[in-house]
Amino acid sequence: MVVAQSLFSIQQKAEKTMRVLSHLHSAFPPFRKEHSRRPCFFERSLKHCVTIMSYNKQLCYNDLTQNHEGVMAWRMTPEWELYTTVVTTMGTEDKFYESGDDRVRRIADLVRKVDAEFVAQLAVYARVEMHLRSVPLLLLVELANCHRGDSLVSRAVSRTVQRADEITELLMCYQWRMGKENLHGLSSQLRKGLAEAFNRFDEYQFAKYNRTDRKVTLRDALLLVHPKPKNAAQGELFRKILNGNLETPYTWETELSAVGQQKFYSAEARDQELCDTWQELIKSGRLGYMAMLRNLSNMTNLCIDDECKQIVCDRLSDEEAVHKGKQLPFRYLAAYLQLVKDQFPFVFDAYDYWALQISYELSCKSKEIQNQINTIRSGRVRVNTNKVRRYKMRKALVNNAKIKGIQRGKLPTWHVRRRVKQSRYKEGVSMKELRKLQKLERMLSNINKRLSALKPKIARQHMRANNVFFAKTSSNWYRKLMKSCKSEWKRRDRKMELMGTNKPKYVAPFLEALEKAVRNTVDHISGFDENTRVLLASDISGSMIQPVSGHGSVTCYHIGLLLSMLLQHRCKNVVAGMFGTDWKTYDFSFDDVLRNTFEMITHAAELGSCTNGYKAINWLIHKKRVMDKVMIFTDCELWDSHLGANHLSESWERYKRMAPDAKLYVFNLAGYGTNPVSMKRGDVFCIAGWSDKVFDVLYALENGENAIDMIRRIVV
Repeated sequence: MVVAQSLFSIQQKAEKTMRVLSHLHSAFPPFRKEHSRRPCFFERSLKHCVTIMSYNKQLCYNDLTQNHEGVMAWRMTPEWELYTTVVTTMGTEDKFYESGDDRVRRIADLVRKVDAEFVAQLAVYARVEMHLRSVPLLLLVELANCHRGDSLVSRAVSRTVQRADEITELLMCYQWRMGKENLHGLSSQLRKGLAEAFNRFDEYQFAKYNRTDRKVTLRDALLLVHPKPKNAAQGELFRKILNGNLETPYTWETELSAVGQQKFYSAEARDQELCDTWQELIKSGRLGYMAMLRNLSNMTNLCIDDECKQIVCDRLSDEEAVHKGKQLPFRYLAAYLQLVKDQFPFVFDAYDYWALQISYELSCKSKEIQNQINTIRSGRVRVNTNKVRRYKMRKALVNNAKIKGIQRGKLPTWHVRRRVKQSRYKEGVSMKELRKLQKLERMLSNINKRLSALKPKIARQHMRANNVFFAKTSSNWYRKLMKSCKSEWKRRDRKMELMGTNKPKYVAPFLEALEKAVRNTVDHISGFDENTRVLLASDISGSMIQPVSGHGSVTCYHIGLLLSMLLQHRCKNVVAGMFGTDWKTYDFSFDDVLRNTFEMITHAAELGSCTNGYKAINWLIHKKRVMDKVMIFTDCELWDSHLGANHLSESWERYKRMAPDAKLYVFNLAGYGTNPVSMKRGDVFCIAGWSDKVFDVLYALENGENAIDMIRRIVV
């Protein structure tokens, strides 16, 4: 900010001086045009300065800020910040740089800074297009708290609520945000919107999501909202909800629960009964797409027959079923990872070594900066000076050189002047060193904040690892769980051996179906032909190794790799790679999206855990590769691990001189509110989210629009 304000003051002085010079030229014009003098060096430099300052004025110096790593970044407008934050939030889980409570408070503050209609449109967009469930309800609650006077909230609630259980979740969210033990004083617009939502569901949907173990049940919501039934049948349905006698639905949860309550004489008999139940559910056609996708591992362990396996594969790969299923792309990756490798529960990712690695790197960086600060504060700084000394010219140089006025082979009478570097200590602190000291202190403060935030995380990881170790060595229930998993896998292997196959061959049709399903999500992408040159750079730093949801194993960098491989499937002339401490490119086939993602995950440890995103652009400059589109999948918290002046914006400026038509697309996967490059440039675009709908935003950018324009077109 200090640098930006100083630049702005210099700009004002330069413009004022140019106005004075223009008045002087108008007062004393030249006699002839051909005799008009060439601008002096001062005027040329001044014009260049005004040009640069006018460009900086367009960028608006108030947008300059620092990211969580203390590196220069650009703020987003409240609309952009709210959009990027909402579409990268699954719930109240903690992020790497931000706790869940802090993110909720930031969303609440942003809702009050933007237009109320935009908040309603964003809630509908996040639920309908991005397939998110929790954060749209939070937007509706915050909108109801700050907006009154019309029916905007009720219309937004009616469009956002897509499932019967979201009625009770919205009420629980309202109770949580208001800090109340009951729901007295509920907003009338929320009541009206929920009443309209009540009229859209049937008995099966109400019975499927009727959970009596929650703070707010469907019965409580019905008594609170008082919806008006459309007909006598719906009135009877509402009475069933009040009396608690809804018909038990036919779902896979209820069927498997009924099997689990039975007693069997052996584990093989139990497995056979579960296998028959799954096969009956599959053949009935009433097994949902999401349930089928998430239980592929269970079906594999039970060895369902070939007929049911073919039904599952056809359903998973069906294009219409994929679009109706509304699954996020990383759900397919999670199912793929479970099929490829057997994993023990609670053991996978039980200990996060990246937290220790990042802490170690930050500690080393803190010590280095502290040493520099101590050196400057001591007042004795070693400086290098140049001193001129005279030496006699060497005889060999004289014999071989042609010196005007001196015969060859004759030594001149004068000596050669050479500059010699000398080092000495300088007492006191100059203004330049003072500014450097202030910068180092800010960097040290940011690092200490990061370390203090990492300490409880590392402590939790230590505790978690110790608990897992204790559970593995001394806990009976965990021993039984591990023994159960191993015995289940042994029974599966024996059964497959009797069937004349093994697990890789058995799951091959499932893997191929998942590949077809995930490819169907990107077949509609346009704007990429055989001549479009694209660079795909995925961030695999430590801050990206953060689970998307609290109980999931898929992380942000998994999503970045998957989205990049999806785009690679649509591009022909593409270069894909990953960056951490280093940058490296990889060559994979264009058809195997999930397999390529899995291969890149296995190579992620080769590149370190820093965030040197500029190295991808510098690689293009070094290789002289001209690209039409450069796409970076990151959390936008980029910094130079070598404590240098390297920055993505500066590297992009240099690359634009070589490729003036190139465009930079930043895929924001974390939503911290800053961007590494100014979004006011005409060649930098921001896209956020984890869904395949981000490619619709990419298509809109080709037509001169952006994500905010798409959201504002939604009719609430």
